[in-house]
Amino acid sequence: LLRVGTIALVLMFKSSAALSAAYGIAVTGTMVITSLLFFVVAREKWGWPLWRVTALTGLFLVIDLSLLGANLVKIEYGGWVPIAIGTAIFTLMSTWKRGRMMLNHALHAGALPLDLFLGDVARRKPTRVPGTAVFMTSSPHGVPIVLLHHLKHNKVLHDQVILMSILTLEVPSVPAGERVTIEKFEEGFWRVTARYGFMETPDVPDVLNRARAVGLRAKALDTTFYLGRERVIVLEKHDKPRVVRADVVTAPGTEDGPPPDMARWRKKLFVVMSRNARSATEFFNIPPNRVVELGAQVEF
Repeated sequence: LLRVGTIALVLMFKSSAALSAAYGIAVTGTMVITSLLFFVVAREKWGWPLWRVTALTGLFLVIDLSLLGANLVKIEYGGWVPIAIGTAIFTLMSTWKRGRMMLNHALHAGALPLDLFLGDVARRKPTRVPGTAVFMTSSPHGVPIVLLHHLKHNKVLHDQVILMSILTLEVPSVPAGERVTIEKFEEGFWRVTARYGFMETPDVPDVLNRARAVGLRAKALDTTFYLGRERVIVLEKHDKPRVVRADVVTAPGTEDGPPPDMARWRKKLFVVMSRNARSATEFFNIPPNRVVELGAQVEF
């Protein structure tokens, strides 16, 4: 993509002098955005008093906005290119973030509490098979839908069941001592929560190795990983959204506020992006020959 974009810019502008209009708006626009972000960081993260942050940011913006204003007259001469590229990238990123919020809400709103599920397992006593199963879930609460689907269709549970969540925090990296937390429950169930910074790459086998230090015996090459594969459908305006579930017991659902939403064209864009997204197996570094995927159709 970078090569194609570079070639397109060369063919469009043909000379470095013609490119100066686009370059000027890109640089001065970045300066303005940097000053605004400095205001947020200094106020929210560093705790600077409002008068100091406002005075310093105002000084920066006087210079930045004057330079940006001088370059705005060049929009029709190629200055529109960085604006168009920035708008497109922002639209893609915000659509993906909003779409993931909608998908997670549809999958986890009214999730079955783990204590109710374990009580039902104790009463029904499903067939247990040797080995360890890891059910990946984006929420560290409740029972993953993929586990409910597995139990409904296969009628069995492994002797050791791990509910694993990988959380990405708003920090570059997470200290090794704070990486993994583990909870042990009845009926051979464990909940493992791993935390990573946005500059780090999740690694499920490494999470299992760290969990062994507290008594959880599981090796990636001897474990079966269950992942959900959601098929997202954009409904017509008059249709009601729903998600196909496989509940073992019925429990009342709860929702935290109104469900997120976005324009219909952005929903369709999110569907296209989802189909071309990197697979969870590759992203989490899970051995592909140890993965079982169970699907669910989500409509919104």
